[in-house]
Amino acid sequence: MGRQPTLILMLFRLQFRFNRHDIVRILAIIWLIGVVVFFSIFYLNDLNSNRLERRDYYCFYYAGLLYRQGQSGYEHPERLFANPPFVLPLLALISNAGPTRSYLIFFALGVLCVIASIRVATRIQGVPKSFFLTWLLLAFSTPSLFFALHLGQLTPAYLLLWSLTLWGWCTGSDRIAGIASACLSAKPPLALFAWIFGFLIRPWRFRISAIIGLFALVLIGKPWQIENWEAFFKALEKIANKHEHKIESWRKQHTLYAILRTLLWKAHGSPIQEPEQGLFEARVLALAIILALSIVGGFFFFRHRKIFLEWRHRPERMARLCSLAMLATVSLNFYLFYYDSAILILSAMILFAFRSDWISLGRWWGALLCAIGIALSQPWVVIFLNFPSPVGALALTWLVLEAQDLAALLHKEALMATSQKLGP
Repeated sequence: MGRQPTLILMLFRLQFRFNRHDIVRILAIIWLIGVVVFFSIFYLNDLNSNRLERRDYYCFYYAGLLYRQGQSGYEHPERLFANPPFVLPLLALISNAGPTRSYLIFFALGVLCVIASIRVATRIQGVPKSFFLTWLLLAFSTPSLFFALHLGQLTPAYLLLWSLTLWGWCTGSDRIAGIASACLSAKPPLALFAWIFGFLIRPWRFRISAIIGLFALVLIGKPWQIENWEAFFKALEKIANKHEHKIESWRKQHTLYAILRTLLWKAHGSPIQEPEQGLFEARVLALAIILALSIVGGFFFFRHRKIFLEWRHRPERMARLCSLAMLATVSLNFYLFYYDSAILILSAMILFAFRSDWISLGRWWGALLCAIGIALSQPWVVIFLNFPSPVGALALTWLVLEAQDLAALLHKEALMATSQKLGP
C-alpha cells in the first residue's frame, strides 16, 4: 500500500480545480449573503414601523391605483409619477394586490427579470457558458441593482430590455432588438442611445420595428386622451425642476453632468439659498463634451461606413458597440439616478467575454480599472453625503478607451482593405 498524499499535496491539487470563475463566485456569494441580511433587517424594520411607503415603488403603486380609479395617474401630490402613460396599465394590474403584496410582487418580478437578462446576454456567440452563473451572482451583488430591487424601481426590466437589444444586435434579430428599444422608452433617457446607435449601425428591420413598437406603446397610452399626456409632461417638468434645484439630488446621480453640476455649485461657494449657481456653466460644459464626442464618432462612422456595415455580422463588434451605447447612456445623460447605472453589468460582461478583440491590452486594463472603480463607488450614495459620485467620470473614461480601441480597429481594417485592393 503506497503512501497517502500529504495535506500540502492535496491542497496543491485542490488549488488547480478552482478557476477564476470559482473565486469570483465565492466572493460574490459572501458579499451577497451580507447584503441580503442587511437589507432583510432593513425591510423588516420598515414593515414593522409602517415606513415601507417611503420607497420609490409607491410612486408606481399610487399611479396604478389612480389609473384604476379613472384618473390620469399623475395626480398624487407627493409621489409624482413620471413615466409615459403606456406604463400605467401594467402598474394598475399589479396595484390590485394592495400596497405590501404588490411591492413583493414587483420585487419578485424584478428578480426574474435579472435572471432572464443574464441568461439572454450570455447566449450571445462568443460568450462562454461559464459566464451565466458568474455574472448572475455578480449582478445580484452589484450595489446599484440591489438598490433598485430594494427601492422597487423598474431597473431590472430595463436591464432585460438592454439584454434583448444586445442579443438582437449580435444575432441579427433586429425585430426583437427594435421592439426592446421601443420598450426602453418607458424611461426615455435609457432609450436615447439605444435608438441613436441602432439607427446608425443596424439595418432597416431594426428601425421599422422600433418605430412600430413605439407607435403601439403610444396607442396603449391612449393618445386621444390628451389630458393624460399633458399630465405626464407636467409631472416630468416638475420632477426635472425639483432635481435641478436640489443639490442633494446630484450626489445621487451617476452622470458626468451631475459631477459638473455639483463641483461648479461648490466653486460658487456652495450657496444653500442659490442652488441654481453653476447651472449654466455645467450645461454648457456637458453639452460641449457631448458635441465633441458626437463629432468625432460621426466622423469615424461616415468615413468607415462600409466597415461598420460588415461589423453587423460580427457578434464581438456589435457587443462592443452596444456596450459603448450603455456607457454613453450612463455618462452622457443629464438625469440618471444611481440605481439605473446597473445596466453597466452588461458592459462589464462584454469587457471580459471579448477581451481578445481589444487591439490594446493597456486600454483594456484601463477599462477594467474603470469597471472596478464603478462597482466600488456605487455605494457612495449612502456613504458620502456631500460629494458627487465618480461613476459618471469613470463611465466616460471607459467609453473613451473603448471608442479609441474601436477606432484603432477601424483604422487597421481600413488599411487591410486598401492593401487588398492594391494587390501584391
